[in-house]
Amino acid sequence: MFSNMQLVVKNLAILTTHSTYGLTYGAVNAWGCANAHLENVGYGTAGVVTGSDYTSPGVLGTGLSVGLLLPAPGNNDHVVAKNVGCGGGYTYALFLTEHAVMDRYMALYCWAGLVTVGTYRGSVGSVHAMKVLSASIEACVNELYVLGAGSSGIGPIVDIDQLSTESSTPNIAGQAAHMAAARGIVRWTGLFTEAGLTHDQPTGIESVNGQAASPVRAVTVSTTARPIDRVIKADATVGAITVSLPSAAPNPVVYTVVKADASANTVTVDPFGAQTINADATRVLSARWESVTVRSDGTNWITL
Repeated sequence: MFSNMQLVVKNLAILTTHSTYGLTYGAVNAWGCANAHLENVGYGTAGVVTGSDYTSPGVLGTGLSVGLLLPAPGNNDHVVAKNVGCGGGYTYALFLTEHAVMDRYMALYCWAGLVTVGTYRGSVGSVHAMKVLSASIEACVNELYVLGAGSSGIGPIVDIDQLSTESSTPNIAGQAAHMAAARGIVRWTGLFTEAGLTHDQPTGIESVNGQAASPVRAVTVSTTARPIDRVIKADATVGAITVSLPSAAPNPVVYTVVKADASANTVTVDPFGAQTINADATRVLSARWESVTVRSDGTNWITL
């Protein structure tokens, strides 16, 4: 609880005890410090990743271990992490908090690879943003996890320039209220499966495909707009198509739906549940190249 202290950890590898279910000590706890500077730091548990110790990172979700805790929101500032790597074995690999800037982060074999913190352990809610320049997260159940809501229900706020993964199911997870309060943008890169990317709940964090040559997705059957979609080019030649929108509460993505064929079959844009587009239950596209662009107002969709 030395609130005016800056913790400096450099050129250090830390190995902690192992627990099958993620019930173990963390490597660094900077919760009570105002500032922190970590550089060339590696940490992990003594457990074997596959074999008798634990069979997959999924079992670590039953624990509550945190590999590295950065200063808690409140009196913290000037948090810097450079070249930090987690070798695995924790429930949460790293708690990222406001005012933090991370330059090159790697995490393996944890239940959550990177946790953006709005509040934890009785801290005040975060009001300032955090930045990650480059992160590589592999073999984690959740690449990004949101923990706690920020001040006045807004936050945590995070921008990740590059989140590289080879996951077939890249994911942003967290409790519904926490994810709804979160804000920011994540640019996904690597050999990830675009169709497998999901958000567990509606969130103010925007997922961007960082290596797509074009944001246009062509469909010939009914589909649901994905978090990573931007433009859906619908060809209704074979039959009528419905493009279902995700929840607008909240959703930072601007979606455009285009009818690409000259047939008499329609393309219907259908909001989630009882939500509307300009107070209408649906929007129907009938003519070739007719389109509609919608943005969330926080509750429903409006056209642009």
